[in-house]
Amino acid sequence: MTDVVVLGILVIAIIAFAMELGLRALQRKLVPWHGQHH
Repeated sequence: MTDVVVLGILVIAIIAFAMELGLRALQRKLVPWHGQHH
């Protein structure tokens, strides 16, 4: 049972990390002036 819990926590953490990266990439594309100027 413990392995399942640890695995679930890891999966959720990885998904949250991936979503954070995806949102940052989206924000960079949608809001160009929000980041550094090229």
